[in-house]
Amino acid sequence: MNQEKPFFSADFELTLETGSSRMNMPLSLSEASSRFEFTGASAPKLLAVDPDYHSLRRLDPVEIPPTVNSLKSSDSTACWSAPGLRRRRAAGRDPGPLDGIRNYTIAAENDIAPAASTTATSFSWLPRDRQLLRSAPPGLRLEESGFSLEGTLASADADSFFGVWTHPNNPMRVVAVFLPGPPAAAESAAAKITHYGRFSYLTFNNGQTATRGPGR
Repeated sequence: MNQEKPFFSADFELTLETGSSRMNMPLSLSEASSRFEFTGASAPKLLAVDPDYHSLRRLDPVEIPPTVNSLKSSDSTACWSAPGLRRRRAAGRDPGPLDGIRNYTIAAENDIAPAASTTATSFSWLPRDRQLLRSAPPGLRLEESGFSLEGTLASADADSFFGVWTHPNNPMRVVAVFLPGPPAAAESAAAKITHYGRFSYLTFNNGQTATRGPGR
């Protein structure tokens, strides 16, 4: 059994099936190759590595932790803007999504049906439906006044937060929340978010990246 660099170490089960028997053998792989040998009474019909998928299998989409890339790769991202959307547009302020997200719609939260068939839903404030926060990362607390992470309270006049997690009612959808903080810091933070595609949440201080959290 061979592997290419970079080498990894793992234990596998090998299964050999013949016309009259089935034999199993453990195999440890750590270098470029590991040798094995079966002895059977008849010609082999099947040789399988990890036949029961204990080590090697393709993950189901619901098993993959949501990340910033979940938004970038979505083909139907809806960007739900705040109830003040109309005021923002009247003031000439851009209500659009983050850089790098191309396929989206803009609407006020109360104009979007709860069963909207979108892959991702982004908020630029706390959603009215607090049930959408149920599957947020552990240790995170989001409030109208700001946020805290692992017990550390963010500075209301300097800190921003962005997070992505699984929709609590549909594992095939994701929810994203951006708490922008002060305007100057928010603009700087928003420009950086999509560069951290493999992370599930980010915090910023005065527009500079402070914390990066892995997927759950």
